[in-house]
This record gives sequence, structure tokens and C-alpha cells, in this order.
Amino acid sequence: MDLSDWTNTFRSWPAYTVGWRDWYRRISAKKQVRDTIEIGQCLVLCLADMKRNVPLLIAASHFWSYALNAFLFRNGPMTMTRADIVMLTGLSVSEPFSPYRMFDETKHKLKPKERGGWTGYVSRHTKKGFVGDREHTAFLNMWLEKFIFCGTSVGPTSNYSAWQSSWPAARKFRLGIICSDLHILYFTKSVKLLKWEKIGNLGGPWWFTG
Repeated sequence: MDLSDWTNTFRSWPAYTVGWRDWYRRISAKKQVRDTIEIGQCLVLCLADMKRNVPLLIAASHFWSYALNAFLFRNGPMTMTRADIVMLTGLSVSEPFSPYRMFDETKHKLKPKERGGWTGYVSRHTKKGFVGDREHTAFLNMWLEKFIFCGTSVGPTSNYSAWQSSWPAARKFRLGIICSDLHILYFTKSVKLLKWEKIGNLGGPWWFTG
């Protein structure tokens, strides 16, 4: 398969956004989110300049088995274990997952579709002085959409604003959903490969294996 078939596949890969680091420092200083909901290590990943190795990602993708959720290499199957993900993200593996929280009514209307992309989003939602719940929600919504789940929109959405409007519940939004998102990504990609279709922009946490 020609590399051109993968041209837009990694558009959602986390990339530098003007103003994001300053916003991160502001929120971290004003809101002790890292201590209260135990996402500090995972949150810091948004500051890493993760370079993607496209040839390696494409090559490895051809060895993925969606039946086993593992790469089938010559020396045997290989996959991401819970220990690997805990060491990378620091997220809990024991907290239960409550998917219904994704459908809670949000307290804040973020209006993500306004002009300016992510840079405009940061500019609109970064305030001065006290960090209110609305700004906090907007920040964490961007963190999840852009840096963790890497949505196919490649731009602002409010997909995660409802979930983290109530942060005590966020403790239950843990490792499982990131793993499942990764498996869905590789399953979709594998089906496209089998049908000799262009991969396209699938979004998803490619960075987990990149």
C-alpha cells in the first residue's frame, strides 16, 4: 500500500498550540487538579513535544490483530499492558468506569465552533485573576480532546465538557476508556487495510504507541 494512503491519518496528533503552556501554568497554579483527581502525570504529557515516527507507526499497524488486540511479531504477540500505561500516564487501573457520566448535562456552554481553531479557543477562555469553574472546564475539555483522545475534528469541540463539569466523578474516568479507544482505533485501521481502503483521519490516541 502506498504511503500516500496515510496522508491525513495523523492530522490529530497532538501539536503545539500558542498560549497553551501559559494557560497550563495558570490553571496548575490556581487549581490543585493534579492532587485532587490524580491526573497530574497524565496532564503533564500535554507539555511534551511528542514527535511521531510515521514510518514506524505505519509498519507496526500492519502487524496488529484486532482479534487479539496485539501486534503479532515474529517473536510473538506484543501489546500495551496495564503496567505500561500506568507508568506512562499515572492513571488508576482499579477505579470503576462510569460511561453514563459522558451524557451528564454540562454547566457551561463553551461555543467551540468560533473562529481561530485551538489558538482562538485558548485566547477566548483564558481569563485573569481567579480561575472559575467555566475556565477550568474549558481547559480540561481541550486537554482531553486535543492531547488525550485526539478527535477527528482537529479543532475545538465541547465533547468532554459535560464529563468534567463535575470533577469528583472524574476519578472514575480512568484507564479503561483510553485502552478501548486505542483498540477501536486499531480495529478500524485494520479493517481498512484488509479492504485496501485509504486510512484517512481516524483520530484517536496514536501517541500511545508512537
